[in-house]
Formats: sequence, structure tokens, C-alpha cells
Amino acid sequence: MVIILKVFLKEFYSLGKIECNFRKYAIMMVYLIIILVSFSCQQLYAQDENNMLRKYDQQTIYLYSDFWGEGFVKDGQILSIGRFCSNLEKEMASSHSAIIELRKAKDYKKIAIITGTTASILGIIDVVIQLSDTKYSHRRSVSIPLIAGSAIFGFISKLYDQSYKGAINRSIWLYNRSVIQGN
Repeated sequence: MVIILKVFLKEFYSLGKIECNFRKYAIMMVYLIIILVSFSCQQLYAQDENNMLRKYDQQTIYLYSDFWGEGFVKDGQILSIGRFCSNLEKEMASSHSAIIELRKAKDYKKIAIITGTTASILGIIDVVIQLSDTKYSHRRSVSIPLIAGSAIFGFISKLYDQSYKGAINRSIWLYNRSVIQGN
């Protein structure tokens, strides 16, 4: 702004003589108006951006996990996901694509729990057989399949748990996208 005024004054007062060049004056006024309009547009854009950030902070969610379990954060509050994501499903009810992905996550979680429980049961059965005082001639031949089955079911449970986490993250991403789009 100062540079424009210096150029304007230099052109207006040339060598001590006052020369009024209307065309240069008009061009300088147009530049000045453009600068003023751009400043006001920048202020309007900043206000619009602040409103969008406020909406994003209040309506979008993200996962939260700590020692006590899983949850999600919305508007600065930590809320429980609920059993098999029931609370999260209520929160995401407005986004159809997020609900579809969340239902996949629920199915993965159920399979992970079932296979993990099966692995634990097989391990416990093996321990009970090993600690029992009964004379069982095939104790070792039973123990190896129980240990192998426990390891296989544990591995499957871990894979489904990872699939659950990926699907729940995708569902939250889809929900946040629909919030930003205004649907």
C-alpha cells in the first residue's frame, strides 16, 4: 500500500511541477480498490473457514483407546463405543455407507471373539489334561493337536481383530466425510 502511494506521489509531483495525469490516477485507484476488496474477501474466507472448523470439531468423531477400553470422541467428549459398537452405530445413523462398513466391523469382531474363545478353551483343555493324575497313554498325542489348534484359532482371531479395526476406521472416515459434505 505504501509502495503504491509512493509511486502515485512520484508520478503526480514530477520535478516540482504539478502534473495531473488522470489516466494514471484512475489506474492507481483501481489497484487500490482491488487491494481493499481482496482484504475484505480474505476476512470473509477466514470467517467461513472458522465456521467449517467449528463444525468439524463438533460433529466429526474419532476413535479413542486406553487401558479401560475403546471409545470415540465427539465434540471433545469421550464416549463408549458400546457392546459391538451399538453406541457408535446410533451416532452414525445418518450415514448409510458408514453403517454398512460398521456392520462389517461388527461381524469381524464377533468372529474374532469366537475364534479367540475357542483358542483359549483348547489351551485350557490341554493344561487340564497335562495336570490330571489319570494314566492316559495317549496324553502326548492329544496335547499336540490341542496346542496346534489353539495357536491356529489364536492367529485367526488376531487377523479378524485387525480386520475389525480397519473396518471401524473406514466407517468413521466415511461418517466424517458425510458430515463435511453436509449430508
